[in-house]
Amino acid sequence: MWAHLISAYVVSLVALALLLGFSNDVSRLRARYISTRPRGGVSHSVLITDIPCVDGLGAKEPPKRSGAMQPSDQRMDAELGGKGAVSGHHGYTAIDDELLDPWADARSQLRSGNAESMVRNEMVTTYGASKVAAVNVVYDTSKLDPLLAKYDKSKGQLEDITDDYIGKLRRRAEIKKRKQVSLMPALTPKWAKERYHVGTSSVKVDALEYLPQEMEYLLQEMKTERQ
Repeated sequence: MWAHLISAYVVSLVALALLLGFSNDVSRLRARYISTRPRGGVSHSVLITDIPCVDGLGAKEPPKRSGAMQPSDQRMDAELGGKGAVSGHHGYTAIDDELLDPWADARSQLRSGNAESMVRNEMVTTYGASKVAAVNVVYDTSKLDPLLAKYDKSKGQLEDITDDYIGKLRRRAEIKKRKQVSLMPALTPKWAKERYHVGTSSVKVDALEYLPQEMEYLLQEMKTERQ
């Protein structure tokens, strides 16, 4: 009994030691691979997922400060010799100047559709021009993907039904019962409820009639979402 227990511990320790060694080897190989790869690609990319507060996007824009000097401004103003560089003396306030306000600059560039250029300029300013290979805009398709998946599913169903009917007609076989789609009240979209009068109970509709209409509706929804 003790021999089995000791052997189990020994085997476990050896296995853990091997796994640790393999893990360290993989980490070293990955670090070596990334360090020797040319610039660009997945290993040297940064994904920016949000631009704060521009036309309602992202976080809240910080409130504009009033004309009264904050304690930090008073201290900095005193250190600068009271020349009004921070506090807004001589009718000049840096935070209210549109040319120096980063939020105003972000708004103007995004409204002009120049988001890619704005992000590139910020990355170049932060990391240097030699370290920024390219900037590409990647669109958020989280709302578009479910519509596309639904469209592909309806398209596959329509193709299967069409192929089934064509095969029967070629064999001169009678289509005794046409395929139908069950519309459940909780899962049916509004347009289908109104068209097929879906109330509190499910309604069965001819598949060849419903599926093309559903695909057309999904196409319109995808076009709207892309805009």
